[in-house]
Amino acid sequence: MVKYLIVDAHKGIPQEKATAQLTRGAFLESGYFIADKERNYDGLNSLINFKEKEFETIEIGDIYNKIPTRVGEEYATTEVDGAAALTAGDALTVDAATGKLKAGAGDWVFVGEYANPYDLVMYHVKRVK
Repeated sequence: MVKYLIVDAHKGIPQEKATAQLTRGAFLESGYFIADKERNYDGLNSLINFKEKEFETIEIGDIYNKIPTRVGEEYATTEVDGAAALTAGDALTVDAATGKLKAGAGDWVFVGEYANPYDLVMYHVKRVK
């Protein structure tokens, strides 16, 4: 899952067709993009109060938003490996195989755990130079 905390609202957001299964919030192309998908309000979802986490998977062939990230932007995401060993200010890099952030020199910084109402463990991260 991904939540936008501090982002530039005036940037173009390309859409692509998924060629592999992705998770919302996956970091793409070394963290220069984040995968996101609109929630589906069709059918039963138009009547019930669905859970946000029910829309986490982007299937092969689905159209998804490829959110460009910029220096200074902050996100909350579930896509962090080894977060228990991280402290605020630790540098993060993208694991190209999994699309998750992990400890290492990179363009992201760990801010801390993000309190959320989504029944998921999320982490606050920031894009840096």
